[in-house]
Amino acid sequence: MSGEPVYNSLSMVQLLCESRTVRRDAANSRLNLAHHRVVARALGADAALIDEGRAVVDAWASGNPWPPAYVDEWRRLLASPVGEVRREIVHRTAGAERLRGCSPFALIPSRLLTHQQVRRFWRMGTARATRVLEPRQYGDYADHLKKLGADDRVLRFSRAVDDDWIDDFVERVGDDRESVIIGHYDADLGLDGALCVALLDRAGQRVADTGLSVLPEARHRGIGFHLLEHGLLWARNHGARRFVSMFVARNEIMYKMAQRHGMELGPSEEGMEGHIDVAPQTLASVSRELIDEQIAEWDYRLKAHRAAFSLVGGHRLPGKSGMTDRERLAQLVAVGGTGIIATYVIAFRYALIQSGASAEDHTEGLAILRRMLEPLVAHDPDLWTFTRGLPAVGEGEWIRYGLLRRSADVR
Repeated sequence: MSGEPVYNSLSMVQLLCESRTVRRDAANSRLNLAHHRVVARALGADAALIDEGRAVVDAWASGNPWPPAYVDEWRRLLASPVGEVRREIVHRTAGAERLRGCSPFALIPSRLLTHQQVRRFWRMGTARATRVLEPRQYGDYADHLKKLGADDRVLRFSRAVDDDWIDDFVERVGDDRESVIIGHYDADLGLDGALCVALLDRAGQRVADTGLSVLPEARHRGIGFHLLEHGLLWARNHGARRFVSMFVARNEIMYKMAQRHGMELGPSEEGMEGHIDVAPQTLASVSRELIDEQIAEWDYRLKAHRAAFSLVGGHRLPGKSGMTDRERLAQLVAVGGTGIIATYVIAFRYALIQSGASAEDHTEGLAILRRMLEPLVAHDPDLWTFTRGLPAVGEGEWIRYGLLRRSADVR
């Protein structure tokens, strides 16, 4: 890690300091809120579940003479009546959002969800699993564009185009080293949403020119919003100072989406133009882009595996490649603060559940994640303390908040 500037100790300290002042992106906030709504419902059905949250806080404080401020905050909250805890963890306030970013309920290994809830939550989590396509996947982009109807093609390109024109367009994009395609894959590994981003020089300014397309059956799920969100982050990290989207005036969906992203709207040659000034690249923005890419890569591999084994009903995570993804993700989340770690652990837990992992495999997976994270966050007391809330693995024994389980029993 020392050979990569983003991960050297000085850069990590700078990133951690900066990441606390940067608002979590809207998608992460919604994902975390959705998880805590599930926890709130579970607490309503079984108040004893609050003891697991208290056990995590005890693990944070154990042997730590100067615990982070969030430890005392959560200790006070969890000492309150269950009804107050349920209300507080789902409030839409800055204080509640900050607490959710360092929540013990992100770390507990209890399986609180029904299968239907898991499927709903997983759909929410993977709605933002967008990734930059590799050149070998540009054929997927061409197929995606060809699935658009005649009217949708006009909305996308501001004119009527045929399949041959689309093939030429995709080939030109592939030859342009300063253009990328950001895409979202559905459960059948079809590209149902895509954003083309091209870096251009206009009036001495670096501009990211974009074109968005989402298949009709995939609309109204937030895919287009997250594609623009990822595109804005990519443009920021590649030197663009302005992010531009042009569209025909009657494209009401694009008009509303540009407004949601805070773009200034005005007339253009193609009808309408939305643009927004792009903030300079920071270590925090680089880290967030890397995390998004790795989560999307993990999501793609999981979907590929599920598709391949759907006939026999197996939905297990691939062992070796799954471990590789965990290792890469663990390195990335370690530089993003407790909020990034919490959001990743939540997604990781639900991925394990969705893949059919047993309760023992679930706890063991969290313990492995803790073992990988601890050396990466040892330099920061807040992160190190937070990671200690995960289940631990000892000498021949799995330790789950003071409850010892022989490894032979787990396996």
